[in-house]
Amino acid sequence: MNFVIPKKKRAVEKAVIDLSTIEPKATVEEVPKGSEKFSTVKNVILNGVSDRQVLHFFHIEKVQLIKNPFLEFKYDQFKINLRGNGQSDAESYEFLSLGFDGDDLTYIADNGYAVGTSFYGDLGSPTRGIYLYRYVDLVTPSLLYKDETMRVMVFRTLRGKSCAVGLGSTELEPTLECCSHVAAADNTPLSRKSRQQLHRQAAVYHYEYNKDMSVADVPSGVLPYAVVDLRFSLSEKNQFFNILPSLGYVNEALYFTPVYEGNLTILSASFQRAVLSTVFEDSNKPHGLDDSLIFTKLLQWTDAIDIRGITQLIAHDSWGLIAKQREVCVKNMTDRAEKWKVRYVSHFVWTCGDPRFATLVNSMRIEQCVSVSDVYFDILVLLSAAVMS
Repeated sequence: MNFVIPKKKRAVEKAVIDLSTIEPKATVEEVPKGSEKFSTVKNVILNGVSDRQVLHFFHIEKVQLIKNPFLEFKYDQFKINLRGNGQSDAESYEFLSLGFDGDDLTYIADNGYAVGTSFYGDLGSPTRGIYLYRYVDLVTPSLLYKDETMRVMVFRTLRGKSCAVGLGSTELEPTLECCSHVAAADNTPLSRKSRQQLHRQAAVYHYEYNKDMSVADVPSGVLPYAVVDLRFSLSEKNQFFNILPSLGYVNEALYFTPVYEGNLTILSASFQRAVLSTVFEDSNKPHGLDDSLIFTKLLQWTDAIDIRGITQLIAHDSWGLIAKQREVCVKNMTDRAEKWKVRYVSHFVWTCGDPRFATLVNSMRIEQCVSVSDVYFDILVLLSAAVMS
């Protein structure tokens, strides 16, 4: 009888990484056209459209690559944890519409995409998670004008186990044992859906639970990867292709029609010769706006929702309509405590050559504020830094 002494398995020692040695700051590198890096990002964009016909109208103007070793380490650890928990560790690319303010790019590249930066969402509470979009052409519900350039941030993402929820789940808490929410499928054919509907269904709601069951400020499964400047236009090669209604493409340049010029005061800051404009030629200036407009108070986005008509304006059937219709009618169908029944909403754009104006409006956007002015009886004006369109 042979007896073999079992060998003890040596414990595999995992390398301990000192996070303090990982540089938390990101590098943002512009890559030249024709380079391998440019082609790699270009392929991500080309594969990230909702319909292949969209590619006929895409022109990639600029590509910047983001590298952040600290966020990459957190991302890799999150992937390992997903695998260990039996969840999918499949990676995908998702997209976010980004303004041209360099501070926004730098902040997200350095710190990641933080919870609480979304104004509104269909799949879960914006105070508990973040929103990205599966398709680069559906990052916004707004129209795409000829030759206008938009900036899109590309993320590497890990959805893990996704929970399918119904649209309109604006207050839904993150689901335990899942890492993301996606829109539940419906029976409406894609050809019958508006751009606003397609935008909403393209959303992905990401979140992360910490060990103490609190929600992470920055989900680890969302990694900033690149920033791409895109231009939509027709050329001789694609002028005979049909433009998809869902793309929301307007085959004309964006043009503002001025309806008012005068003094504008926002709290203690006054601006002369501010211009109020519209993209609709048949619009008129708001009644009661004669010599000047004074915004007297600031509200947080979340508090502005309590203003009459705002909840209805950002409801699923009207979200984004003020950017494409001269006037939107919203109705109070549910709140019987409120006596009003109908309100009409129009969308205008303020411009001013004073650099202080741009600084102030950008600060309002960063601090998530809107400014309010009562101009005439039941006419209310909100300066919202574009968060509602």
